[in-house]
Amino acid sequence: MAINLEELYGKLYPRYGVKLCTKSCFEKSINWIHILEDIEFVSLLRGGELILNSGYKSEEWLKKYIGLLNLTNAGGLIIALRAGQTFTEEVIDYCNRIEFPLFSATWKTSYMDIIHLISSLLLKQEHREANKITALKNAIHHPQNAETYQGYFYDISLSKNPEYFITILGPKTCGSDTGGISADKLEKSLRHAISGGIIYKEKDTLVILAASCKKHEIRQQFLEIRAKNSDICAGIGLPVHHTCDIHHSYHTACTAYRLAKTGLGNCLDYDGLGIYKLLSDVKDPSVYPAFVDETLGALFRYDEENQTDYAGILKTYFENECSGIRTAEMLYFHKNTMTGKLNKIKEILGYDISKNEYRTRIMMAFYILNMGKEYFT
Repeated sequence: MAINLEELYGKLYPRYGVKLCTKSCFEKSINWIHILEDIEFVSLLRGGELILNSGYKSEEWLKKYIGLLNLTNAGGLIIALRAGQTFTEEVIDYCNRIEFPLFSATWKTSYMDIIHLISSLLLKQEHREANKITALKNAIHHPQNAETYQGYFYDISLSKNPEYFITILGPKTCGSDTGGISADKLEKSLRHAISGGIIYKEKDTLVILAASCKKHEIRQQFLEIRAKNSDICAGIGLPVHHTCDIHHSYHTACTAYRLAKTGLGNCLDYDGLGIYKLLSDVKDPSVYPAFVDETLGALFRYDEENQTDYAGILKTYFENECSGIRTAEMLYFHKNTMTGKLNKIKEILGYDISKNEYRTRIMMAFYILNMGKEYFT
């Protein structure tokens, strides 16, 4: 759990005289507080800590100390200064340049009181977050029990008429981690970026409920994550206006995520899946392999036995709006050669691929194949 540093500063300044010396808190979040006097122990930090220090040895030492804290993703630094002592402009400029929050405290400031305050706030925040996660799980898996979750969603949206939507984010490859980025770090970065959201881990995925941010903000976060690891994919569910419908957004997000895992896209929005909505909503997906075999099975078997690629030619033909000329150009065939191959395909399949009924069946079969075998297992 974490507390916004700017919000925390609003409590520290009036009570303990802790002053912000940099331009801002740089949108940092704090998940723990730690007294750290010796620079040698900086490497033991896990990130997100607000560091307390009783004083610095020299300007050179302080810049090195701050630089190392920044590398470990520490949330900020409070240093106690003796009467008349200040930070140099060079140190403050350095902190502003690397966007690292630096605070000053008086020599008499009680660090024990600060630790007690922040620990108390973190425990309360953890309790609130745990309640919200439980409420979200109830909304998803037990939507009929509205009394167990409705009251917990009022404070996560900045809008009077919020749109709730679920995003599922996880590895594309089964059994892999969220690609070099630990799930905890990923959750922490998303929690900070998605204002007012609820996030929890479910097996190897993260379930994210957003209410006060837009889909394009989710996509932007996904692009930043994927830039660090290409094995991440995401599915975005339909937006809903009532908490009792959140389960519907969750199930559509699961569908989009499953399709993303098959390779149809890296970040799929259920709202834009088109015909895949119909295909994915079939209650018994086991009918698909039989349908594909009935429609194109003879062609696949012929290709396997004769080392040909008539199935690939047919797919290209349909991708080019069933235009023989465009397909011939795409495959570098003479138009007469193309005509001969289409006639051979009709002969193998035993039906006329130009008739509307069979054209529809072939297109559906290729859509099903695009979804991949993984979708049906």
